[in-house]
Amino acid sequence: TIPCSMGFATNKPEKNGVTIFSAFGCNSLQNFSNPEALHMGFENCDRMFELTIHEFGHTFVQYSVKQMPLDLIKKTEKLFDPIQVAMENQGYTTWYATVDEHLVRAGEVIILHNLGLKEQAQKLYNDYKIKKSFKYIDEVLEELNLYGKDKNVSYAETVNRILTKLVKATDTLVES
Repeated sequence: TIPCSMGFATNKPEKNGVTIFSAFGCNSLQNFSNPEALHMGFENCDRMFELTIHEFGHTFVQYSVKQMPLDLIKKTEKLFDPIQVAMENQGYTTWYATVDEHLVRAGEVIILHNLGLKEQAQKLYNDYKIKKSFKYIDEVLEELNLYGKDKNVSYAETVNRILTKLVKATDTLVES
């Protein structure tokens, strides 16, 4: 019942950690006409790899964004205006969802880079920044890269830093 190429993830806090759950739709056309050679639509391993990283990211990004003061997110809402149509065309109809997606997608780029898949990371970055209009991904990546180097800073603190940096970008946007 999940549309093609879509996935969802959530987490469940437990006594000794957190369990992450993901559910995915198929990633290519399904074919059930020949019971001897069923095509369930999960043959694209690269797409499953990408979707797994993406949905995994949502499980902790959403938690951290929910911890942020709403006024901090509201102060940056003007940044939605220049990218609103592009975001809505991808299903992200609010600034809040767009912030979440910027964080998740920047995380994907960093994970690929850290796995040694630098060309794939660059391609994904270009796709997100240019083709999909994730205009503020550079600000997110800058802070996430600092987070990766400083083990004394929590992810939630990094999200706060990102939003604070976006408040300054909002001020620049309003001035121009």
